[in-house]
Order: sequence, then structure tokens, then C-alpha cells
Amino acid sequence: MKDTVDIIFELKNVSYFYAGSIPALVDVSLEIKRGEKIVILGANGCGKSTLMKIMDGLLFPSKGEFVAFGKVISEKELNKSPYEFRKRVGLVFQDSDVQLFSPSVYDEVAFGPLQLNEKPEDVREKVNGILKDFGIWDLKDRPPHRLSGGEKKKVALASVMAINPEVLLLDEPTNGLDPRSKKWLVNKLLELNRKGTTIIIATHDLDVEKILSDRVVIMNEGHRIEFVGVPDKVFLDEELLASVNLV
Repeated sequence: MKDTVDIIFELKNVSYFYAGSIPALVDVSLEIKRGEKIVILGANGCGKSTLMKIMDGLLFPSKGEFVAFGKVISEKELNKSPYEFRKRVGLVFQDSDVQLFSPSVYDEVAFGPLQLNEKPEDVREKVNGILKDFGIWDLKDRPPHRLSGGEKKKVALASVMAINPEVLLLDEPTNGLDPRSKKWLVNKLLELNRKGTTIIIATHDLDVEKILSDRVVIMNEGHRIEFVGVPDKVFLDEELLASVNLV
């Protein structure tokens, strides 16, 4: 019998179509266990971002089911108890400018906990700790839109981590980062994973995949899963990487 105790996400034959007919995902099935580091690799346009939005409850399958923490996630289900899922899953968007909207960095990091009805004094203590931990204390009064790309990425990640999610989703997290910021981000994600956070990253950055994956999911340009396995097998299979337009 299949042990489902540690399976926190399960996609069952999930398809998604934009405008009713344009495929973004086709018959995707995948299980993710608690505490894993998963990297979803694929060329631009293969459906990685759509898959991340489904796992964050921003989109819902056109066909199939997405099950999280033992419950089918649907628009009806989230409307019934919105906070339960939102407290447990956080998404860092590919473009930080889409995510950041508050007048200051402090307000940005405080927004999530306040929306989840945490006490103001608890939020203040939490935000101060996160700003220091992420090395952005000196930015706390700055408008996010005036920060550098690396600083914006730190603020976006800090704002998501302020809700202390069990699952952290990151869409192309290293895009536009300089080497120092990229190294910081990789080390921070490894630290969060060691503390128990499940990490799921969508990327076409093979360097990230080498460091940040227990398993690799490769998507092809037909919007389907081509391969699921350990990282070593991916890098030994140049034919596979070429077939999905990654090399």
C-alpha cells in the first residue's frame, strides 16, 4: 500500500488551458513529499509558471486534480477556508515588481502576517527579526520599487517567509541576479530547507538544479512531464537535455 503520510502535494492528470483551448499543461501527474527540494526544469513556455500558480492556488486545473495536505484544492475550497492554505504555501514570483506593492520594505514584509490576523506586536517582532536575518534592515524604510534587482528578490522572499510557509515555491528565482545575490539566495534556500521548508523551484538554470534538488522534474515543449529523477541522471543524459531545449 502506498505511504501517503509524507506526500503533501499530489497532481493527478492535471491539464490547464488558457482561453479554453491553448495548452499550458497536459496530463501532469506528480507527487511531492514533505521536506523535499524539487527543481522543475524546462525551456521557456513549457508550462513551469502555470504549474507553480496551480500549486499556489492562483489557478485551478482545467482537468484533473491538485491535492494539497490531503485536500483537493479548488476555488470553492479556498473560498470556504482561505487562510488555512495561504498560511502553508508561499510563492515568490519570477518578476519581483509584480509582487512588491507596499510603500516601504517594512510594510511589504509585514503585509502577509497582518492579513492572516496575527497580533500587531507579534508582527512587529517577527518583521524586525526577518529584516535582520535577510540583511535588509537598512532598507526597511525604502520603497521596494527603488531597490536593485537583488534587493527586490530578497524583499520578495522575506515577505513570503514572514508567513512561515511549509512549502516555498519559487519561479525562476535567479533571473537577473548578480553572482553575489545568486550565491546568497542559494544558501538561504538551503538553510530554509534544513529547517524543514519544502522547496519547489521552477527554472531553466542548470547551475541551480545541481545544488538545490533532491529530485528533478523535466518538462518538455509539449507541456508534459518528460522525466522525473535524481539530478545525476539528468546531467549524464545530454540527449534528454537537448530534446527539451535545455542545452
